[in-house]
Amino acid sequence: MSQSSVEQVPLTALQGITADAWQEISRACEEPDWVRDLRQKAWEAYVETPLPTLRDEDWRRTDYRELQLEDLLLYMPAGIEAACEADLPESLRSHSETGDDWGGMVVQVNSEIALTRLDETLQAQGVILAPLAQAVHTHPELVQPHLGRIVTPDDGKFPALHGAFFSGGIFCYVPPDTTVELPIQALVWMNAENIAVFPHVLLVADRGSQVTFVERYASPTLEAQSFSCPATEVVAKDGAQVRHVTIQDWGRHVIELGFQRLRVDNDGHLLTILAATGGKLVKNYVDNSFAGSGVEAFHRGFFFTDGTQHMDYKTMQDHLAPYSTSDLLIKGALRDRSRAVFTGVINVRKGSKRTDAYQENRNLLLSKRARSDSIPILEIDNDDVRCTHGSATGQVDQEELFYVMAHGLNKNDAARMLVEGFFSEVIQHTPLDGVQAQLAGKVQEKMAGWQVED
Repeated sequence: MSQSSVEQVPLTALQGITADAWQEISRACEEPDWVRDLRQKAWEAYVETPLPTLRDEDWRRTDYRELQLEDLLLYMPAGIEAACEADLPESLRSHSETGDDWGGMVVQVNSEIALTRLDETLQAQGVILAPLAQAVHTHPELVQPHLGRIVTPDDGKFPALHGAFFSGGIFCYVPPDTTVELPIQALVWMNAENIAVFPHVLLVADRGSQVTFVERYASPTLEAQSFSCPATEVVAKDGAQVRHVTIQDWGRHVIELGFQRLRVDNDGHLLTILAATGGKLVKNYVDNSFAGSGVEAFHRGFFFTDGTQHMDYKTMQDHLAPYSTSDLLIKGALRDRSRAVFTGVINVRKGSKRTDAYQENRNLLLSKRARSDSIPILEIDNDDVRCTHGSATGQVDQEELFYVMAHGLNKNDAARMLVEGFFSEVIQHTPLDGVQAQLAGKVQEKMAGWQVED
């Protein structure tokens, strides 16, 4: 089935962070009372919560004050209607087309859904893939228990802002004991400037189900500032197996402040892949909450900054129950005058005995002017655990460089090969061959023109 512009909000533009603005979005969507209540509570939290400052520990390395929210349009129509992927503009398709076969595809352009497609075989299995604005009407029993309950307004000023103003949005549900053989992709695309977008992804994998879900954010680089404030809620119920990939490739005019939380119940299995190469200033929270026992979770990710890009990622491995394992590896490379901040937290709650958790962050400085901050944190409230961490930041290893050069490559080509190999350990964990190749190509793009500094 293909459908375009389902339940799109008939709005042209909104400006100003006001109660009237979010209420207009809700009225235009004819939202049920329970969704309006969520927005109301989020708005109240937003008003009551002070803006973070450089005095706050979480924000003292990331200065977002160039963000001018009041100057941005809070809603922008898609301007695109597509019955299938072939109807999408080529610039957009270059991100979504990877050579992999997709069982489903949702495309959000600016503030609206432009395309929703789900294979008939998956529909017959009971899989649901729909615009969030539609799902709150057609499947409230599946959406209401989770929407705004995994990522909440209590998580901070910007999650509260998102909760009041979310628009567009994607809902995916996998029934119990259902294996989704082909992956599903959700793409958020911005093709306008001076706008703010608030995309929301809600993925629910019911007990014993299996799904691969790719979440992608992209845009061309435009002149004037734009803002992305996304939120992702993933629920993996008992015994579910979820492979979740997030790819951030915004243009250089975009500021992103986002929040993602994945909750895994008893005996769930989670693989997450994070790739970040775009944006002007990016700060994201990636929380993995292990609510049940027997969870196995593996997290792999990389970021690559150049120019004056600034990226700040904070991950959380939150163990709420006993007998669970989590393993995290994040790698980064920094060129030119860019800066990256990585904060990794392992939190083992009281009663979470026999937890086995590990985190590692490794960074390559490809310029003397680049700067990397790596902050590992262990918060352990139990003595029957094994929790360790590692962190390393340095330049390209000179012995390895000499070895590769001995095989006939010049210094710059040899160094580029080493950087590509540095990232391959992460990229190879990506469960789709086409996405792997695309990410490897993005690393090569980032390396173009780079030369080893003496």
